[in-house]
Amino acid sequence: MTANAVLRTFSVDNVCDAETAVMVGQRSAEDRARLVFDNWSPITGGAIKAPQLDEWFDVCRRSPGLEQLVMRTVGHAYANGYQADGELVKKLAGETEIALFEVRAYFNGSNNVRLLFARDSAGRIVFGFGGQKSHANWYETAIPRAVRFIREQG
Repeated sequence: MTANAVLRTFSVDNVCDAETAVMVGQRSAEDRARLVFDNWSPITGGAIKAPQLDEWFDVCRRSPGLEQLVMRTVGHAYANGYQADGELVKKLAGETEIALFEVRAYFNGSNNVRLLFARDSAGRIVFGFGGQKSHANWYETAIPRAVRFIREQG
């Protein structure tokens, strides 16, 4: 176990027998093991990510469940073709030189997790910035950084 590892216990209620409880526990453990940042490429369809995301991911690992939430959410966005639906994927309003979107997720009771992305000229998904929206001016920093990285990718 690493110094930043967090030990968590899970319980399953309303399971009819011990064998089923073991199967459910194993499946849950497999999902947690699969939904990690190291599996970014297969879960996101090979989306490009800014180095800032790697830094943020290191912080996320210190918050129990945040890593799995981010990866599950981005995985759902990928499964839906990164199409804007207003809830999971939202097109950002405002004047930018590219069509900018965000993947959104709830963490600790607040819809505060954001990953900003766009498609590059080749149609690839490029994530330019991510984080927990902590204040009203969060986008003033996030959007320019995302746009700059996405533009650099072509």
